[in-house]
Amino acid sequence: MILQNIVDAAVLVAAGFLAAAQPNPPRHSHAGAQDEALRLIAKGQLTEARKLVADLIENANQTELTPDSQAELWRLLALAENRLGRYDKAEAALKRGVQLCGPSEQPELMIALLVDLADVHLHQGALDEANRLLSRARSIASKHLHVGHPQTAFIQHSLGVLFWVRGELSKAEQAFRLALTIHENSLGGDHIDIAVAASSLAGLLARTGRQPEAIPLLERSKTIFERHLGSGHPYTIGATFALGTALTTSAPAKAELMLREAIANWRVSQPESHPHMIKFLGALASSRFAQGDYREAEILSGQALQMSKEIFGPEHPHAIAEMYNHAQLLKDSRRGKEAAALKKEADRIRTVRGYVESGRHQVDILALR
Repeated sequence: MILQNIVDAAVLVAAGFLAAAQPNPPRHSHAGAQDEALRLIAKGQLTEARKLVADLIENANQTELTPDSQAELWRLLALAENRLGRYDKAEAALKRGVQLCGPSEQPELMIALLVDLADVHLHQGALDEANRLLSRARSIASKHLHVGHPQTAFIQHSLGVLFWVRGELSKAEQAFRLALTIHENSLGGDHIDIAVAASSLAGLLARTGRQPEAIPLLERSKTIFERHLGSGHPYTIGATFALGTALTTSAPAKAELMLREAIANWRVSQPESHPHMIKFLGALASSRFAQGDYREAEILSGQALQMSKEIFGPEHPHAIAEMYNHAQLLKDSRRGKEAAALKKEADRIRTVRGYVESGRHQVDILALR
């Protein structure tokens, strides 16, 4: 079975965890409530967190919150929506935050909002808009922040994801390495942001067949996340998942342990349905297939397909992608008729809906050699 789509998913999932970075420390009178919302998000109680923040926003005028403080709340609401996979809601919240924020008075907050908004557009495939937002963030950074400021690392990270999705892997690697270097120079060697940057770089290295370079970075990231955040935090789960995918070919049994650990911890700490679980199930299916367990691989892949349909809708591009993934597994399992029928249905929906064929971006992998 071809595993490349699973490897690609590793960095995108890990990047998705980082994309919605924690908001700046609250400075207003509702700091305690905002801290509680962050705690709920960390525990996976996203609906409760969203309601708490929405109430704070609704009462913002009565409590005389400044526009910048309101912008922080909208960013926090977007964080909850993003974790739920409700990217359209996250986008709307971030746009409201951008409207409220003053780039001259609060350049770091404005940059954070723009980067988060760009990441949401990346999740939705709006690459040109993501690029425009990141260009705006870079412009603000050049005017208000010194070279090597930690906030510029987040811009570089999101640029890396943008280049990744475009297939411009040499540019993505440069951006990820720059983000990691900025963090290491400003934060030291045991900071959460360093772990996240290392995870994304590792995912890219794995994508280009450089697993021996990727695995130590992922192990480092997983260790840092566990030490600071615990095994159930989304960042730790993301690193565990990425490590599992990197080990799938060289050490499938160990890879399976990592993937099952990621799934188990996600189900406990992040109980609400989320698109990341689709990737987790697909990766575990890949691992089981590599070890010759075609039956469980088929079950897991089928679960990923069904979850994708439930979350996004039966004719959404993400659901179509899972149809192709499941069809490939069926084909590799020598169930050609079923695979052909599923692929035919996916082709039909893609044609009717006008979706662009996947794999259209050129990959400049030779530039990395």
